[in-house]
Amino acid sequence: MHLKETIIGVAVFGRSPDYDPKADTIVRSQAWRLRSKLRKYYASEGANEPIIIELPIGHYVPTFRLRDSSEAGKPVVEDSPEPGEPDSPKQP
Repeated sequence: MHLKETIIGVAVFGRSPDYDPKADTIVRSQAWRLRSKLRKYYASEGANEPIIIELPIGHYVPTFRLRDSSEAGKPVVEDSPEPGEPDSPKQP
């Protein structure tokens, strides 16, 4: 399955079908925010959760994986894009 930024913008955020995702970064901004919240969750109260939900950078379909027993209690670390990269929120 492949979700496109424009489809999410229209279906989830109520943007018009002709909106420009380059000018309106709501989808990328919220995906970045969700990734950050997932990292924080798995680094704290979710550190022992058996299933890890991830949203790969550049994609909008979540992945689910079983935590490896050697990962128990360790935070999930995902590389963050540098500011200005396609999947990072716009900097003022």
